[in-house]
Amino acid sequence: MTDLNLLRVLVTIYETGGVGRAAERLNLSQPTVSHSLGRLRDVLGDPLFRRTAQGMVPTETCHRIISEVRPSVLAIENALSALHEFDPLTSRRTFRIAVSDLGEMSYLHRIVPLAQKEAPHVTIEAVELDVAQIEEWLSIGRIDLAIGNRSTSVETIEAETLFKEYYVALVSRDHPRIRGRMTDAGYFRESHVCVAETSGHWQGPEVSALSGARRQVALRLQHFFGLREIVGHSALVAIVPSRIGQDFARFANVDTLELPFTSPQFSVQMLWQKAAGDRAEQRWFRDLTQRALRSFV
Repeated sequence: MTDLNLLRVLVTIYETGGVGRAAERLNLSQPTVSHSLGRLRDVLGDPLFRRTAQGMVPTETCHRIISEVRPSVLAIENALSALHEFDPLTSRRTFRIAVSDLGEMSYLHRIVPLAQKEAPHVTIEAVELDVAQIEEWLSIGRIDLAIGNRSTSVETIEAETLFKEYYVALVSRDHPRIRGRMTDAGYFRESHVCVAETSGHWQGPEVSALSGARRQVALRLQHFFGLREIVGHSALVAIVPSRIGQDFARFANVDTLELPFTSPQFSVQMLWQKAAGDRAEQRWFRDLTQRALRSFV
């Protein structure tokens, strides 16, 4: 019979994608986790993971085993967790949160200081948000929480709306022509910086519904990193979510202006795994995230 602790090691390596991260989460040494993985490989007669440039990739046998044993391991961990109160002052747990580049720029500087105040020994690891992977990452426990603008209908995932959003124009405070108000003619007269559609954010109309003028794009970016500095030091116009724009205005030479046309609205949601949602540490992390982002509401 395979030791339950060995199965916990297997599940944790699968969730975290590496021996080092699994050791950190389990509060074990890396040699101990490596030894446990070696024992499992011997018992099961399969390598279980293969090292690639992208990290440790599970074998098909590993995928099958995880699908069978993970629900049981999770149920046992939940039961054990219920026996112990989570103490943020002494915990050394690592919490993994998936956020976009905008989230890294405008959410983390609110979340991390509060976490350091309440739980000085915990680690928060930001994972680059991949919208297509959110549900799988939550389901397998690779992340504890995700913040994004995608709703879900998957029964294993819970979602809560943090706030509603819409889009605004972002311009330099020193813009030579735009002063305090954005008109349709002004919008289409200026050159723009746009972020790739893969960011998941609307970037405005290509053609004016009033005049038929076409938007001129001077710069295309793959990410929002650097956008506020680029706009702040140029005459380019960008489109960003309203709260993000207000946050940018606190740190750079930019202002936000209402758009002269209707923009889409969307919900920013916090998503987590339903099966682990009642754990004390998970409740604390969700509550902390909500409190940290209240200044955005």
